[in-house]
Amino acid sequence: LTCCFAKTSVGKSLFVDSMVVHWVLTEPKEVVGVLSLEATKDKWATNILSNFLGVRLINMDGAARREYLSRDDVREKAEKFLVKEDGSPTSWVCDERGASIEVVKEKILEMIIQLGVTILVADVYSDLMAGLSLEAQEELVAWFKKLIKEYPQVSVLLVCHTRKTDNNSQLTESDIIGTSTIMKSAAQTFSLERDKLSDSDFERNCTKVTVHKNRHHSETGPAGVVYFDKDTGKLYDLDQYLIDHPEINEF
Repeated sequence: LTCCFAKTSVGKSLFVDSMVVHWVLTEPKEVVGVLSLEATKDKWATNILSNFLGVRLINMDGAARREYLSRDDVREKAEKFLVKEDGSPTSWVCDERGASIEVVKEKILEMIIQLGVTILVADVYSDLMAGLSLEAQEELVAWFKKLIKEYPQVSVLLVCHTRKTDNNSQLTESDIIGTSTIMKSAAQTFSLERDKLSDSDFERNCTKVTVHKNRHHSETGPAGVVYFDKDTGKLYDLDQYLIDHPEINEF
């Protein structure tokens, strides 16, 4: 059980989409399932293809987007990303945003048992907890822990909002919205931080990643910085990006 947490509009979903793309491309034995609690399945598909293709599909009008996605080279590339060699999907998305907790649990079990999902992402988990009592929140976290014990091949990533804090203060696990059971139960927690109001356009597009808890591997602390390239809509390791774009480094 892993928890990713950040303030609103920092770019959690983009970061998680980038993780999904990485898993699909480098972990062929895994099947990713996304419980999308903010984006509809259509919006999620647009976002994930944009991330993979490095093209801002969201900025295209409907006709231009259809024309681009209909190109033979793009369709071939997208199909290799969306479908495994055996013809099965690389990922699944469920957008049951208005359903009850019990229905959501059924959908998660369906993804694991029937669809073979091994990496489950709840984005944003905080939306799932909205309106629940503290006791109900703790019961839901306990259910996820039980799920992992019952299906040990499954890893779960909970994407969480944080409470409003001083813009200059570094995030801690106690800033996670909801029950403290989330951070106590998670084997790993990491935060994303970005200065959205910086005078520097470059700094506004840099996100710092910090590992707060790492039960299995012990190492915690700063875990690098990712840079958002507005032209491609993708995230890049900042150090590597500066090597590949010396003009920015000089600037």
